[in-house]
Amino acid sequence: HIGEFAFYNCSKLVSLYCKPTTPPNLKSINAFGGNANGMQIFVPSESIGYYTADPVWGVLAWKIAACNF
Repeated sequence: HIGEFAFYNCSKLVSLYCKPTTPPNLKSINAFGGNANGMQIFVPSESIGYYTADPVWGVLAWKIAACNF
């Protein structure tokens, strides 16, 4: 579970590595509001479709990139 304002206004946050193959419950996209320009969320390459298809994570699809952990 990632809370509603978990990473809110972390202006120096440029990368987040989310290793679960199933997207964790993301309360709101506000969790990533106010982060550094170009901030990316790296997820397992085999799971990128699950993250981008999720109703909340999918709103952030332009920030999500595949990674081989």
